[in-house]
Amino acid sequence: MSRYRSTNKTKEIVYGWDHALGYFYDTFDLTAQESDGTPLHLDEGSSFINRMNRGQFLEILEEFDIPQKHRMAIAADLPF
Repeated sequence: MSRYRSTNKTKEIVYGWDHALGYFYDTFDLTAQESDGTPLHLDEGSSFINRMNRGQFLEILEEFDIPQKHRMAIAADLPF
């Protein structure tokens, strides 16, 4: 399993690859909070649960500064 985190000015993404979920991500709004004080959860997806394909995953990652080696691994359908 891998798990990485990246932020832009207003959002954070936690993403990675897991043997059970495939590629996955969760996005959070850094300008708003849940009632417990954690950042507001915006969206989630995975290859297994949501049937997200690699192209959709790469589109979501575009707005974040994701390392090129992660993008290339996703494009080649490899774990990273």
